[in-house]
Amino acid sequence: MLKYFIKSITTNYAKFSGRATRKEFLSSIFGIFALYFLTIILFRIDNKDDAEALGGLFFLIFTCPVFAVWSRRLHDLGLSGWSQDLWKSFFL
Repeated sequence: MLKYFIKSITTNYAKFSGRATRKEFLSSIFGIFALYFLTIILFRIDNKDDAEALGGLFFLIFTCPVFAVWSRRLHDLGLSGWSQDLWKSFFL
């Protein structure tokens, strides 16, 4: 699963066309969460302000790769990449 995570973050960073397998999608999402929590644990961030700053940094770094792999996964399911806007509207 690590090779799928590295591939989606490096070579397919901003590739919105094509398809993503379930394994590639899940390894990307779980890999980002694992990096976030591992960073919190390693740096022993127990201050709320520092955790929010780290969350903002991760958001800036991983927004494009997450949307790209999400769009490719929707293409694999037979949906348009624009379908993710419907899901994003529920969280706003």
